[in-house]
Amino acid sequence: MVISSVVAVAAVLLSMFNAYAIGIGRIRGRTWIVVLILLANMVPQEALLYPLYFMFKQVGLYDNIWAVIIIFTVIQSAFGTYLLSSVYGTFPKELLEAASLDGASRWQILWRVVYPISRSTLAVLLIFFFIWTWNEFLIPLTFLVSNANQTVPVAISVLQGDRLMDVTTTSASALLGLLPTLIFFLIFQRTLTRGITAGAVK
Repeated sequence: MVISSVVAVAAVLLSMFNAYAIGIGRIRGRTWIVVLILLANMVPQEALLYPLYFMFKQVGLYDNIWAVIIIFTVIQSAFGTYLLSSVYGTFPKELLEAASLDGASRWQILWRVVYPISRSTLAVLLIFFFIWTWNEFLIPLTFLVSNANQTVPVAISVLQGDRLMDVTTTSASALLGLLPTLIFFLIFQRTLTRGITAGAVK
């Protein structure tokens, strides 16, 4: 729960900052940066395990929840940056120019103009990032080997042995693992609906 929440918030904030620089700041090489981010999203996670394993071993973060938090934050913020940069690229220039004429700095434009308008889209990303992180299996299985650090999907898989499986315990654990995402979705259901339909009707 802690890992999913931290990753979701950090990935959304990082995506918003990157997309603001790319989509509205119009930095040089914007197109190539977006293409590079898109290519990075297409790299399978299995190809990243080997180098990431040795990297976190070297810095002493192996079997530490921060390893998973850093990996998921970078991966998901790449997707969020690609999505938000295209959204911010079509942001009404009149609003930005009006804010600039009123003396607002770039930081103030981000938090007082861009953020309130794109709040629904950011909420959708927050929900998706939380659910994706919660359901991930391969990376937590690789980087969190001790029982104290295991995530729910990894802990459920440990309950099943080679020749023995407690169906009742496994089913109950799977149900408990489903409850946080279900509750999270029910709480933010209206926000998710508004974010998906935002801009559909003018």
